[in-house]
Amino acid sequence: MNKKNRVLEFLKHPHGLFLILLCLLTVGSIAVSIFLVVISYTGPLAYVSYILAAVSLAYSIYVIVHFSGSIKQRAIAAAKKRDLTRRFVENYGFRTVVFAVVTSAINIGYAVFYGVLGIVAHSLWHGALAGYYIFLSAVRCWALFSGLKASKQAKDDPSALYLYKLKIFRGCGIFLIVLDVALSVVVTQMVFTDSSLTHGEIMAIASAAYAFYKIALAVINLFKAKNWKDPLVQSLRNISLTDALVSLFALQTTLVALYSVGDRNMTALNIVVGAIVCAATVGIGVYMIVRAGVLLRRQRRAPQRMDETEVPGENPPAEEKFSYTYAAPTARERREIEEIRRQYMPAKAEGTALEQLKKLDRRVHKVPVVAAACTGTVGTLVFGLGMAMVLEWALTAGGIAVAAVGAVMAVCAYFVNRGLRAKLKDKYGPEILRLSEKILQGGRAEAEQK
Repeated sequence: MNKKNRVLEFLKHPHGLFLILLCLLTVGSIAVSIFLVVISYTGPLAYVSYILAAVSLAYSIYVIVHFSGSIKQRAIAAAKKRDLTRRFVENYGFRTVVFAVVTSAINIGYAVFYGVLGIVAHSLWHGALAGYYIFLSAVRCWALFSGLKASKQAKDDPSALYLYKLKIFRGCGIFLIVLDVALSVVVTQMVFTDSSLTHGEIMAIASAAYAFYKIALAVINLFKAKNWKDPLVQSLRNISLTDALVSLFALQTTLVALYSVGDRNMTALNIVVGAIVCAATVGIGVYMIVRAGVLLRRQRRAPQRMDETEVPGENPPAEEKFSYTYAAPTARERREIEEIRRQYMPAKAEGTALEQLKKLDRRVHKVPVVAAACTGTVGTLVFGLGMAMVLEWALTAGGIAVAAVGAVMAVCAYFVNRGLRAKLKDKYGPEILRLSEKILQGGRAEAEQK
């Protein structure tokens, strides 16, 4: 019984050489499984490889989630040793700009790729996609350079900088609508002339993985940017969302061309997805224009004070002003403080209150991650089922409905994580605060006695 408990405890908290062996086993079993699929082998070895790949991958995901907290803390601590990386970690706006530059470079690469495909295969659709990605990169670069120019023109005036960024926000909305008009013409041409080009299965699978990664990341970052309340950051995130939607549509046309059999008519699916993408892009552009107009009028009527400490004429002279600052420790700093104090706590507290505190904290942070991962995985599988219904079983209407449900489930994974985390914080928060206060008071009492 004790041996069994030791094995379970080791599997819960793996370490050492076992982690290296697990990594090699996971990568190897997945590689073998892909190879067996490519050569169309269906013998017993294939099923053993599939099962081993599934089990090792599932356990590897658990290990990644288990160590993600400590890895993140170490990476952040290392990044804060340098000014540039510390700004990247602590400033969400700066991080968004950096990712926008990287994404622009990737879009240029996509433009070259689709341009070559269009020339080689004489495909108007791929040539149009190349033009789309070039224009998208140009819009991103315009937003970035305009933001840099606005920072220089504002001259440390937060209100003026906010006005400039609102104009950039409105300009990006106009550009998206102009881009969508051209995209609508190309989509119409592709739908009614069936000019899509097929790729190999490996290329299609890789494109599918990248497209779903882009759409999930774009949705998550969109909500983060909303909380940041920076028009420039929101502009870049909205552009990323439209980029992800077009990638999803391009992937869908590729899958239809690759897996449709015979004379099966897939025009309805292309029309539905193309119309959704175009309507969403127009909606985003209109929202940006209207929202920017409302905020600009509001700002001009009653200028928003972005920094009250810098409003001239309202602060007393330096020699007559009394000020103080108080910074409450962050969650990460509290964990570091408690970790240091743990080394000096009595053995009784170490075995009771502190262990309970750690257990509740792990529950609050890890349960939402696991639930979100399960929701996203199920949503992806349901989406794949919907695509199979359309492409393999000719159930167009039902397949579109099932795929839409799967896509919604995949997107909802972020909200599951956020909502469940908030619910668990409300449920266990009072107990965590009570235990932490008990431990901290015990440490203070011990220090006073000495």
